[in-house]
Amino acid sequence: MDFIYGKDGSGSLPPTVERALRVVGELLRKAGPGFHHLACEADVPGRDPLFKCAHAYIEGEGDDPDVGAPVKEMTDFTEVLAWGLAIRSGLLLLETESDSGTRLQGWMIDGNGLTPLTRSQLLDALADSPQERGEMDEFTTAFPIHSQGL
Repeated sequence: MDFIYGKDGSGSLPPTVERALRVVGELLRKAGPGFHHLACEADVPGRDPLFKCAHAYIEGEGDDPDVGAPVKEMTDFTEVLAWGLAIRSGLLLLETESDSGTRLQGWMIDGNGLTPLTRSQLLDALADSPQERGEMDEFTTAFPIHSQGL
């Protein structure tokens, strides 16, 4: 899939932005129904980390769920994810609120793309994260993300 931008559709997005869009798409398809809070931190050398959050509400499951999300939040979130993928350093968190409770899972952004964190790795990563954590029903090992180009 090629993403086109520009009023006349004449340009293509930088490869890291295309990869980030694919990751967000796969993440939302696999996240399942519920309210989702996404947080991404990119560790830029010599600077403070970049950090953005986004929210999405998903109804339905499978390859084509109904997704509601603020465009500006998702754009900013995707930009930070693209930075993380480009520099191969960061953290991606997904908190899901559904009828079955609240679940948190995460991925390390590294040279392998996105590496799912186990429950214990997630708890270790959260110790350094600027994101405040409320009470969670479940800290769980993340599902794999296999987007093309990672």
